Amino acid sequence: MNKIAWRIAGLLLLAGWLAACASPRPIEVKTIPPAYFQVPRAAHWRQYLGLRPVAGEFTLNDIKARVVVVEVFQVDCPHCQDEVPYVNRFYHLLQQKGLSEQVKIIGVGTGNTAAQLDVYQRHYGIPFPLFPDPKMVKIDVDVIPAFFVIEPTPAGGRVLYAQYGPLPEEERFLQLIKERAGLP
Repeated sequence: MNKIAWRIAGLLLLAGWLAACASPRPIEVKTIPPAYFQVPRAAHWRQYLGLRPVAGEFTLNDIKARVVVVEVFQVDCPHCQDEVPYVNRFYHLLQQKGLSEQVKIIGVGTGNTAAQLDVYQRHYGIPFPLFPDPKMVKIDVDVIPAFFVIEPTPAGGRVLYAQYGPLPEEERFLQLIKERAGLP
């Protein structure tokens, strides 16, 4: 193949990957194994998650909530950056509806370091904790962003809903969570 054909093939692959990231697509998964995260240093994040230890690791089951929404993203993913305002609004909607004790949100920066996440969080004003996953092993995904609604269990978590691509509209997403988790 000549150079032009290789470039066209590369552009087509890139366009397909970008389209996959931008299109909502359900993820067929029923459970996830335990993922271990470092306890946040900041007291307000430990308080938000209901974590008692000041150091060490925790799993989703240690978070004091009936449901945990996990957003898996990368800081340099344009679709992930586009989702930040929607996820931030969803966080504030939980506060407004009085569901912030029952539903918690965390972000997992797959392929990202803690330093990268700190910059990203400050830049976008993200009001919930972000956890690095530089080796991309905490939560296995094919496409980012990915959203998981998880009912924590000692064995990891029961997935109530999972989707690749953009977050559903905030009110609709909240209604979906309430129905699947049996929340009032």
